[in-house]
Amino acid sequence: MYLYLVQHAKARGAELDFERTLTDTGIEEAIRLSGFLSLFAKPKIVRALHSGKVRARQTAEIFAERLGIDEIAIDTELAPNSDPEAWVERLASYEENLLLVGHLPFLDRLASHLLAGDSQRHAVRFRNSGCLCLERSEDGWRLCWMLIPELFG
Repeated sequence: MYLYLVQHAKARGAELDFERTLTDTGIEEAIRLSGFLSLFAKPKIVRALHSGKVRARQTAEIFAERLGIDEIAIDTELAPNSDPEAWVERLASYEENLLLVGHLPFLDRLASHLLAGDSQRHAVRFRNSGCLCLERSEDGWRLCWMLIPELFG
């Protein structure tokens, strides 16, 4: 199983936009990164889950369109302060490839727990629109690669 962790794209500040929709730059970066990823993301990602916040939903929709993901759903356990331990247990039951679009500090804590066994370790530095690919093997999770918008100029 491959797990793709995506931090939502750049969003407007709450003082300017209560819903925190994506900025033009955020949209462009998500399109560029997901477009590049669409050339290589194999095997197929079956489902995308997002927190339900507008910025995460918009990011999930951009990635899903470019990656050919048919199913997009809200999962409220992808909120900024969700418990990574609960996701470790949930992921054990998943067989299909999965894309999670969420927020910090949750994504940082989940990746750190999966890779280093400690959610406080800060094993990965996420960026808006960045995508981390992990693979589950018989002896745990391992890092496959990470793409960040800065790679595309």
